[in-house]
Amino acid sequence: MWSDNETELDLLNVTYLVSAVTSTILNTNLLPITMGVFGDWGSGKSSILRMAQKELEGHDDVLCLSFNGWLFEGYEDAKAVLLGTILDEIHDKRTLGPKAKELIAKLLKRVNLFELIRMASKQATTFAIGDPTLVAAAQIVGSIAEQAVDVIKESDDEKPTEKETIRKNVREFRTDFADLLKETKIKTLVVFIDDLDRCLSDTIIQTLEAVRLFLFVPGTAFVISADERLVQHAVERRFPDPIGTKSEIAQNYLEKLVQVPIRIPPLGPNEVRSYMNLLFGQLRLGDRFTEVYQKVHEQAQDESWDFVLDYAWFQRNIEGLPPEFAEDLDLTERIGIVLAEMLSGNPRQVKRFLNTLILRMQMSVQRGVKLKQGILAKLMVLEYKQQESFRLLADLQAQQNGKPEELEILEEARMKKEGDLTEGDIDQKSEGENTTKKESAKKPKRKQPSLDPRLKSWLNDPWMLNWLSSEPSLVGEDLRPYFYVSRDRIGPIIGPKLQLSQEAQKVLERIISASDSERLSGIQAARGLSSADANAVLQALINRARRAEKYTDEDAPVNVLVSYAQARPDLIVEAVLALGHIPETRLGTGLPARLAILRKLPSAAGVIDEQLRKWAGSSTNPGLATSAGNILKRSQQQ
Repeated sequence: MWSDNETELDLLNVTYLVSAVTSTILNTNLLPITMGVFGDWGSGKSSILRMAQKELEGHDDVLCLSFNGWLFEGYEDAKAVLLGTILDEIHDKRTLGPKAKELIAKLLKRVNLFELIRMASKQATTFAIGDPTLVAAAQIVGSIAEQAVDVIKESDDEKPTEKETIRKNVREFRTDFADLLKETKIKTLVVFIDDLDRCLSDTIIQTLEAVRLFLFVPGTAFVISADERLVQHAVERRFPDPIGTKSEIAQNYLEKLVQVPIRIPPLGPNEVRSYMNLLFGQLRLGDRFTEVYQKVHEQAQDESWDFVLDYAWFQRNIEGLPPEFAEDLDLTERIGIVLAEMLSGNPRQVKRFLNTLILRMQMSVQRGVKLKQGILAKLMVLEYKQQESFRLLADLQAQQNGKPEELEILEEARMKKEGDLTEGDIDQKSEGENTTKKESAKKPKRKQPSLDPRLKSWLNDPWMLNWLSSEPSLVGEDLRPYFYVSRDRIGPIIGPKLQLSQEAQKVLERIISASDSERLSGIQAARGLSSADANAVLQALINRARRAEKYTDEDAPVNVLVSYAQARPDLIVEAVLALGHIPETRLGTGLPARLAILRKLPSAAGVIDEQLRKWAGSSTNPGLATSAGNILKRSQQQ
């Protein structure tokens, strides 16, 4: 298995991004500067920072510091912590003369002043909004104000006004800090700020405000690693919205603070395959991996546009591939492209998928259960991408000793649909290889079991057809051990929910809004989402529907889910299957009528009718049963 921590090994071929960071910082004409390394959760931001820091630390006149605001969140003021950490690091990593020590002491006093002013402002706000402990709040504000005056008196002969004090201290902080860099012979100070997007909004803003103090300090560079959308959200919450332009305000704020943004693109299909094979190489090749990594890294730089680290590359360049590694490479060829689409090219999601795969293989060995890695991976792809369909398959295999005959029927129907088999071929196959078509015509055709309408819908779903046709085939395989190792939960294989892109997040927020107009516009916007984003939003809506307490209002989660499915016909089947797992007692009588609207699509009619029949037989919700029964009668009369 693989660690989820950042690494100095470039397994993602992001050297060009690291170089963009380091070359910009080493160009002293561009300093002071603030850079942003922006990317989705798990895209490799922390690793890029770590690689850039390692490269910069090779320069004697460059001092690199790391700061993680998430570690201090809830304990101290983020602005004071960042400023104090920078001063502490300079103190520990440089030999200080008398003047440098004096400057650090002076700067620490100013940091204390900033903290006291923040505390006074916070308590004053509490006083202003009418907290029950007004007297105590007033006393605290007075005490903090006295402390602030003491700090001011220590560094100033005359007592200025509060606004003058703040302006003067900010100005003199920058001047004193620039002098400190000269005294300690630091040509360039680089501060790497990581995990900012894990922090609460207040912590994010305080950290950014601390960075803003250095915007005009010569020789300084800040590199902020974050999910840009979460930082924008924090800025939107911080500033008022007088004319409904929060997004524009947040964007302008970031553009002024971050002069050079570097955005990490998602991995493409070939890049995911290369990444998977490097991960497997780490796992299987031992000491030989260093040689492989160096060779891959050199070749990737020369052929970055079209380089693919595939099975053929390893056969050409590595002698004596371990059997387990050969199996891994074969697995990548079969599921790499699917994972790239399913996980939106997110490296951490790919790693977690593979970690779960390896963990389940290890669990099977410990339990004395023999699994085929390819079959387990294929089932896990379904488990992650189409959770409701995975649950359905789990139920079917449990009822048929692990070998659901529906899979063979689906396989034959798929091949016939794609033109690979004719009706006669299917009959011939069922009678045996030595039976001719003429002989089979004399015999009665094999009576095939009826196919569950929910499974018939798979034949009209391009993704499910692709999954069914992918190797290895599941027909005839005993699936019980595979579902046994995933029995802890028949659902998502990865703990955190699938990370939403910025566009998907905005659409979801509008869809679940209390405003009818916002909800409608969100549903409309969902039509333009990519398949991966649309599926991620669907899973979020399904989870919300399962947790909900009310189901009958217009904005009830189940009704919103149905409206979303109406906008995304490709997800109707998954949405209907999800409704089937919600207790009938919690459903409103109007739900069947909502589903009836979706029956117009041929791919959805079967699965909807099947769900309506189940509701029509409900003994726990008579109103739902009556409504579903009436819908079915009307559909039969048409």
